Amino acid sequence: MQRIEIRSLMISTLVLGAALFAVGPVRAEETSSKSIVTRTAQLPTQETDTLRQEALGAPKRTVLQIPSREDTTFEEPAAPEMHISLRPEDTRCRQVPVGALSPFPISLRLGAMVSPRTKFAGGVDVTLSGVHIIPQLSTRIDADAIISANFGGVSTLIPITFDQIYSQGLAAGSKVYLGAGVGPYIGDVTRLGGKVFVGAGLSSRLSAEADLHFAGAGDSIVTVQLRLGL
Repeated sequence: MQRIEIRSLMISTLVLGAALFAVGPVRAEETSSKSIVTRTAQLPTQETDTLRQEALGAPKRTVLQIPSREDTTFEEPAAPEMHISLRPEDTRCRQVPVGALSPFPISLRLGAMVSPRTKFAGGVDVTLSGVHIIPQLSTRIDADAIISANFGGVSTLIPITFDQIYSQGLAAGSKVYLGAGVGPYIGDVTRLGGKVFVGAGLSSRLSAEADLHFAGAGDSIVTVQLRLGL
């Protein structure tokens, strides 16, 4: 009798232990689920969904976050600033005067002798830049040909003079000048002669000039010419 009671007590004990062993994990699982749900209530929506899925045993989902349009905008890099420094001599506007391509500016002379008779007068002159025998006076070499043609033949007088010229600029940008020169007057007979002259600039390349020649013999000669810078 006592053996039957002991066996019944042991069986009851085993059944109660098995029941407690089965109920314990369930309560622990419910407790952990409740704690997870409690925590998810305090988390953002995305984390809450993830934790709920983990609590229910659902597979994890990878959420791809696509940045908004504002996040994808970017500023273009600023273009590098370029600093160019010019030397003072590079910033100046250099004006090339007429005839500056040659160290000795040349002008073509065209006109006529008006006294004592009318004849053709033409030639060239060369300005010697930088040559100043007298301070503030420029140096020029003139070569003219005074030609007359008639039934008696052709006569030519060629004066070549070494001149000193004084020039004065005007308010309008032009200038006036006067000068004198000496040199040989080549004709039937070569003689030493001279001349005085006055002129005025009409433009940057054109000027008018009147010359009074003393050929060394005979009457003085008056010529009027235009000078064109080449």
